Amino acid sequence: MPGPKTTGDPYAGSSTGDLLEPRNGGVYFGINLDWHRDSPTSLTRRLGRSPALYVAFAPFPLDGSAAGFVDAMVGGLVGQHAALMLTLEPNGGLDSVTDSSVAELAGRLAGYNREGVPIFLRFAHEMNGSWYPWSQQPAAYVATFRKVAAAVHRSAPATATVWAPNYGGGYPFAGGHDAVVRDTPDYKALDTNRDGVLRMSDDP
Repeated sequence: MPGPKTTGDPYAGSSTGDLLEPRNGGVYFGINLDWHRDSPTSLTRRLGRSPALYVAFAPFPLDGSAAGFVDAMVGGLVGQHAALMLTLEPNGGLDSVTDSSVAELAGRLAGYNREGVPIFLRFAHEMNGSWYPWSQQPAAYVATFRKVAAAVHRSAPATATVWAPNYGGGYPFAGGHDAVVRDTPDYKALDTNRDGVLRMSDDP
């Protein structure tokens, strides 16, 4: 059920580094908008309510049309007192997450924050799955996530990085295109109980 109508700015203070957490133990009412057919202004008018959060997906690195797409979404949120949950997908694998692409991202997010739009950065989600090119690579993934988080936190005070694994039911999701290969260092790292087999009893 939608929450009460928004009064004021739920993210007041975030631009100065306050945590992007709901006040008084509450929750955020958010929506996954069809950005090609709808807009925050139109949605708010129809609902009579102002969602606190909007969801969007984009490839990473952010360049060309992808960058323009995200810029336009953020532009639509200026003045809405709403944040963007931005999922970025490095479809070229973790090697595509270069220092220069991360620096560009951090600068872009800082600009969004200066416009008054907080960001929840959901970077390379569902890393414990077996269906993305960044999946089941624990050492490389952790190093990459930390690199992104450090750069973003240095530059963009109203951006939070989101650690977003998939629900563990069915782990390790054997048979996926990007499943870890047995007897590799990554396989051994994921075999947290050290019984030689990757299964649900391992910590996903």
